[in-house]
Amino acid sequence: MWNATTNSLMSNGFMLADYSREGHQWAGHGHGPVSIIIGIAIVILIIAVVRKFWHGGKMCGHGSSGNALDTLAQRYAKGEIERDEYIEKRDVLKSRK
Repeated sequence: MWNATTNSLMSNGFMLADYSREGHQWAGHGHGPVSIIIGIAIVILIIAVVRKFWHGGKMCGHGSSGNALDTLAQRYAKGEIERDEYIEKRDVLKSRK
């Protein structure tokens, strides 16, 4: 019954795909190179976003000593700290490298 109904619908143009085969028409075939390209693009996008927010947010700790030295120098230039305090903290930060 099912095959006869399906075949008559297909022959009349009501069904666009051949579902009479076992399983769905895409089963085991994938969607071709377009799906591969889209998958690779998604992975690259995820990596770029993670790197941007992880490294851009200074969460990884690389270069933190250089930024601390810059901040210390700016505080000294603004007069927020005295020369002795600047030299002492600068030496501590330089010893961490």
